[in-house]
Order: sequence, then structure tokens, then C-alpha cells
Amino acid sequence: MLTDAAALTDLVAILAPGFIILMFQEAYRVGVKPDLQSRLFAYAVASTAYFAAIAPIVRMAADAIDLTPHWVQVLEYGVAPALLGILVALFRTQRWLDGVSRKLRLPPIHHIPTAWDWVFLQREPGAFVIAMLNNGERYAGPWNNKCFASSSGSERDLYLHEVWDAKADEDWICFEPRRGILICGRDIKSIEFFHPGGSNGQQTKITQGA
Repeated sequence: MLTDAAALTDLVAILAPGFIILMFQEAYRVGVKPDLQSRLFAYAVASTAYFAAIAPIVRMAADAIDLTPHWVQVLEYGVAPALLGILVALFRTQRWLDGVSRKLRLPPIHHIPTAWDWVFLQREPGAFVIAMLNNGERYAGPWNNKCFASSSGSERDLYLHEVWDAKADEDWICFEPRRGILICGRDIKSIEFFHPGGSNGQQTKITQGA
């Protein structure tokens, strides 16, 4: 029994740095999360790399400042992995290494997995979303924090908090009473983005009221 408990403790200690490092990656991850088996494998790989490359430097620094064994463990298993995770997350989200990748003729890997996720993350309040459906119907509405675009790979559904009648050759009218709409991903043919008052803002007049 004690042997099993010791083995479990050792396993947790081995995986802990990888878990902490990747926890910060997951916080900034967009899209479908990996399954448990994939995450455990990733924790093991990240921990192995950490203990091989970073942990010896951490121990040397701890010896240099004469930390007690307790604080050495806190630094090695907690603080250093957390700082490393934050640093790696910043490098990925800010894309600081893209220039280096291009010089090495390596294609940069984006931290956002799909164009669907990327384009909706870039939308600012004030933009209009126009959804063209497979049956030819069009639905439009302002994009704001009450709207939602799914990041699920199996169903790219879209929720518009406020629906406008977006006829191609007529003024756009906000439906009264106000209503929202949930559009299933399998029904969406294309998505357009429209900025009133911009270079394409004169193509369609937008008016309030029914």
C-alpha cells in the first residue's frame, strides 16, 4: 500500500511541471481541447524537456542564493514551471518567433487552429455579421459580447443576439420585436463581415425599426 502511494507521489511530481507549463497554454488555447490521454502524454513530454534543460539551471540558481530544500522544491516544481509556461504562452500568442521561423524556412504554426476561430476573435463591437445559408436565406446582426461563435470542430454554430432583415437590394431593418437566432453550422454556406461607415459601409443603408 505504501509502495503504491509512493509511486503515485513520484508520478505526480514527475508530471507536475509539465502540467503547470501546459496549463498556461490551455488558458490561451482556442478550439477543441485534447482528450485526457493526449494531455497526459503532453504533460510527460513537457516534464521530460523541463527536467532535462531547465531544472538543472533552477537548482544551480537555488544553490547560488542558498535556498533551503523546501524552497528549492517550491521553485523547481512550482514557480519555475509557472514562469516558463507564461513565457511560452506569450511567445505563442504574440508570435514573436515567426520571423525566426521564416528565416529558417520553417512554416510558422499559429496558436489558433482554424480561420473560423481567428476571424471571430478579431471582430470588434460595431461590426455586422452576415450569414448566408445553404438555402439562400441571409441573416445579419451586430457582433457584440452577447453573440457567440462555437469553437467546436464538430459543429460551427453561430448565435446572433439581434437579427436584422438583410435583403440584398433594400434597406436593412432590425426586426421588431427584437429577437436572436441560433444558426447551425451545417446550414451555413458563408459568413461576411460588414462595417457600417467603412469603405464598404455605403453599399447597404442600415436603418432601425420595422
